[in-house]
Amino acid sequence: MEPKKRRSDLEQILAVTIIVISCFFVFTYLLTAVVGPLAFFFTPEGVETSVKPLKNGLLVWFFVVIFFYIPVMPNVGEVFLFLAGVFFFCLLTAWWFRESFHNAIRKGSSRPAHENFNNFLAAMPIITCMLFIAVLAITSLQSAVGVPTTPPREMEEQLPFIQFFEVSYAVLVEEIGFRLSPIGLFLIIRMFIARAQNRIALSRWRRLKLFFASFLYPEGAKKMVGLKTVSEFGIRGGISDNEWGMILATSCAWGLAHYLFGWSIGKVTPVIAIGLVSGLIYIAYGAYAPILLHWFFNYYFWVLGSSLDYYPYLLPISAIAIILMFVVGIGGWIIFAIVGVKRVVGKFRAKPSMPLPLPPPPLPPPPPPD
Repeated sequence: MEPKKRRSDLEQILAVTIIVISCFFVFTYLLTAVVGPLAFFFTPEGVETSVKPLKNGLLVWFFVVIFFYIPVMPNVGEVFLFLAGVFFFCLLTAWWFRESFHNAIRKGSSRPAHENFNNFLAAMPIITCMLFIAVLAITSLQSAVGVPTTPPREMEEQLPFIQFFEVSYAVLVEEIGFRLSPIGLFLIIRMFIARAQNRIALSRWRRLKLFFASFLYPEGAKKMVGLKTVSEFGIRGGISDNEWGMILATSCAWGLAHYLFGWSIGKVTPVIAIGLVSGLIYIAYGAYAPILLHWFFNYYFWVLGSSLDYYPYLLPISAIAIILMFVVGIGGWIIFAIVGVKRVVGKFRAKPSMPLPLPPPPLPPPPPPD
């Protein structure tokens, strides 16, 4: 009984630690969501950038290969304010959607750890930190073999706030172009085919709801038409082969697009890795999740680093966040590897061994002599 008690205490400590780390990161998410506009609109360099007009109009991207400019000329500050509003709305949605963040934190120490992933904002620190370590490992290995990851020259020459605006704008444009529109259209078609195959009668209002749910919240749409969901069957059971194919195809196209638009070839593989995770969480959580994941790498990192020039009192928070990214990311991969090995060993031990062949029956005794 004593080893079981010790193991339970260790799990309790780990659960409380994860809760504390999640709360800290969510605090930094909300803090950077506010600090970004403050730096953009209340510093001399930010104000100078915000009044500049967009050069070519609003860039719109759909279905991977369709992109064009809308010939309207708002200034940079107006577009950035809209983007900041979208990001903050996604954070609020992540807080309340499916299971609220505060409810997931309240129950976090008294239920299995995987159930904390019911809320994306509670799961986001674990997912992003592990993905950050994976991207760092990929780029480091590539650099070691002579494949650097360098941005376009014009990006390196841009002023800091122009760069901040463009990476923030890229979050929304690229997620619509490479995730939400192609995978969303595929999901809409798949849900209505499943509805017809399963002969599910829906009213006109319910069909309209299914249409928008397929795009915005695929898990809810799957429940409406009787398909397996990630929340009930996990990633392997809740994502079909066709969905895997769409996630892989759009991720590869996204990586290739970065190379075609000026990044070095080393950018392709980390972008594909981020794209795979983005596609998975889109289907598992909804349209807001990949936007927040992309926001983490583009917007969040910029504010953590560059805003220190204007708000140096954020240095302790920024330093703690960077340290925790490494600790949580590396620790997460170690736990993932241990759990994976245990499952493989468990399946190997549970596999029934082949029964030994039975010995042949004995020969009958010879007949007695006459």
